[in-house]
Amino acid sequence: MKKFFRMMKKSGAGRRKRNIFRVSLAVVLPVLLLASSGVHSTIQKNHIKKYILRYNPSMDALELDTLVEVIEEESRNLDMRDMEVDNQKVNPAHLLLSFITVESQFTKNAVSRMGARGYMQIMENTASWMNQKYSLGLDTKDLFHTYTNIRLGVVYLNDLAGQMTSVEEVAMAYNAGPGAVRRGFRTESYWEKIRTSYSEISHDF
Repeated sequence: MKKFFRMMKKSGAGRRKRNIFRVSLAVVLPVLLLASSGVHSTIQKNHIKKYILRYNPSMDALELDTLVEVIEEESRNLDMRDMEVDNQKVNPAHLLLSFITVESQFTKNAVSRMGARGYMQIMENTASWMNQKYSLGLDTKDLFHTYTNIRLGVVYLNDLAGQMTSVEEVAMAYNAGPGAVRRGFRTESYWEKIRTSYSEISHDF
C-alpha cells in the first residue's frame, strides 16, 4: 500500500511538472515568435533601404526611413490573391518595390507627362475614386505625401487583383487601365519591366 501511494505521489509530481512546462511554453513561445518576427522585419527593412539607395543615393535620411517603414507596412496590405510570378507565390514587398522602381525610381516628387504623381505615379482622378470607394479618409490633394501615395497605390493594386486573373494583367492594368486590358490592349513592355525588377529584387534579397 505504501508503495502504491509513493507511485501516486510521483505520478502527481510528474503531472505538475508537465503542466508547468505547458504553461511555460504557452508564455514563452509567443515571445519567441514575436522576437523572430522582429528580427525578420529588421532584416527586410535593411534590404529595402539598401535597394532604395541604389536608385536614389542622395535621398534625405528622414525621408528614407519614412519610405522604408511605409513600404514594409503597406506590403503587408498588398493582396495578390495567391497569384504567382514565374511559378512562385508573389512576395508582396518585392512586388511593391518593383512597381515603385518602374514608376518613379524612388523619386518622391516625380510627375509624368499625364500628370501622375509621386512614388507610385498616382493620377488625381484615380486617387479620388479609390479614396471614396474604400473610405480611406486620405487627403488626396497631396499625392506627394509618402504614406498617402503608397497607400493609394497598394489599394489600387488590390482593386485590380480583384478584377484580373494574373500579376501580368494587374501590372498592365495599372499602366493602361483595367478597361483597356479587358478590351485586349496589352502593354507587354511594361510588364517585362516589372517582372525584371521583381526578379532582381528576389535575387538580391
